[in-house]
Amino acid sequence: MNTFINLLGDAETDIINKTTSTITTVFWYVLGALAAILVFLGVFYGIKLGIRFVKAEDAEARDKAKQQLINAIIGISVAAVIIAVMMVLNGLNLFDKITEGHSFSE
Repeated sequence: MNTFINLLGDAETDIINKTTSTITTVFWYVLGALAAILVFLGVFYGIKLGIRFVKAEDAEARDKAKQQLINAIIGISVAAVIIAVMMVLNGLNLFDKITEGHSFSE
C-alpha cells in the first residue's frame, strides 16, 4: 500500500487528505446532531413519564412509572456523558493525532 501511495503525486495526496478531512468533519456533525436529537427525545420522554407518575391512580401503576422514569434518567445521563466525551475527543483533536503518522502525503 505504501508503494502505491508513494507513486501518487502531490495533487492526488492533497485530494485524499482533503476528502478524509471532509468525511471526518461530516461524521462529527452528523454524530453531534443525532446525539442532540436523542437527548431531546429522552428529556421529552422523561417529562411524559413524570406526568404519568404524578397521574398514577394505584400503587402498581406508580411503581411502574417510577421504574420507567429511573431508566429514562439513566439513559439521558449516559447520552449526556457520551456527548461530553465526543466533545472532549473532538476538541483535543485526538483523531487527527492518531492519523497524523499515517498521512498519504509521505
